[in-house]
Amino acid sequence: MHKHIVRAFATIITASLFAFPSYAQTTGTAKAVSIQHLDIVSITLDQVTVGVRKKEAAAKAAKIKKQQEAAAKAAELKRQQAAAASLTADSLKPAAQTSAETQAQTYAQAQTETQAQTYTETQAQTYTETQAQTYTETQAQTYTETQAQTETQAPVKTAKKQSSSSSSYSGQRLNATNGTVEGPSGTETYYNLNMSGVVSNMKSMGYDSEYWVRDDGVKMYGDYVMVAANLDTHSYGSVVDTSLGKGIVVDTGDFAASDSDQLDVAVNW
Repeated sequence: MHKHIVRAFATIITASLFAFPSYAQTTGTAKAVSIQHLDIVSITLDQVTVGVRKKEAAAKAAKIKKQQEAAAKAAELKRQQAAAASLTADSLKPAAQTSAETQAQTYAQAQTETQAQTYTETQAQTYTETQAQTYTETQAQTYTETQAQTETQAPVKTAKKQSSSSSSYSGQRLNATNGTVEGPSGTETYYNLNMSGVVSNMKSMGYDSEYWVRDDGVKMYGDYVMVAANLDTHSYGSVVDTSLGKGIVVDTGDFAASDSDQLDVAVNW
């Protein structure tokens, strides 16, 4: 662009010098001056051209420098990115390793807890079964011993059904008319209730015999007169003397609180 401007300027100057030919033709000095002016313009043009080229060269050099700086910055940025990526990878390795170790430890712990729980449940089940078996055996043995003791204390039989009392007692005997007597073991009274619950209770305790009613209306359990008593004085299954024969304690009642020796005889009167 500068070259075109300089050349246009030189052309204008040259044209202006030859614009007046009559003057140049008449004066030799004017011609010489015109030539001198042309030389000056040519020199000036060369100087301007040189200046323009220097500026172009400087601009090109500046452009190249900027490109080099941009390339250097790009290279540095790339190097930094690579370093950051490498650092990230290095930092992730311990984290990944830690995660793997944590998972392995958690799995091992879970497996250990599962094994411990299984062992505990198995042990508890074994213990429970053993305890249950021991309890059952002990209970069976206790029941057998209790039954044997009961049979020894109260050998209730169902063989012979007495029609009346076979006791050797010679005192006054209890009946529906007198209502109460002083028997061989203490005061005697009578009561008439459904005995099915009493019989069931006696059987559950191992006193297995036959319930029946004697000819004189006395309720019997095997060969024994059924009586209610104070259980602190006469326990279940105890054999006691009554005015109506040998009795067996099968029940109790409110009377026992006021007279610990009283017997209440079961009858159907």
